[in-house]
Amino acid sequence: MIAIVPPRPLIRTNDIHRHPDVKMGIKLLAERGEIYQHGRHLYDLVLHHEVDDHGGKRYRLRKLTTRNVQLILESLATWQRYDGRRKRWVVISPPLEICRFILCHGIADWPFPHAEHGTLLLNGGRL
Repeated sequence: MIAIVPPRPLIRTNDIHRHPDVKMGIKLLAERGEIYQHGRHLYDLVLHHEVDDHGGKRYRLRKLTTRNVQLILESLATWQRYDGRRKRWVVISPPLEICRFILCHGIADWPFPHAEHGTLLLNGGRL
């Protein structure tokens, strides 16, 4: 059986109106899952050990940086900007400015689950 992969979203960005791109970036991160907030920071789950002593995988929380957000967003959508010299849309990496805005965005607007009081880690690091 052949699996059908849905097309990646296309985000056409410009240097003037960044707010819709920030909102779309937050939406993509929320739909991806595995992103958590603690205090004023965002974290994601990364594989720490492929197999532990009990045959399970171990994960750890990694505090997201601007570059981490950029790489994640790049994997989730196709980003484009209009190149006036070429007179066409060109594929780009998500602008770092948008990634910075996402990390600095008001936490009241973040749709990510909280990783408060160790509740995420109750299973001893195994999922």
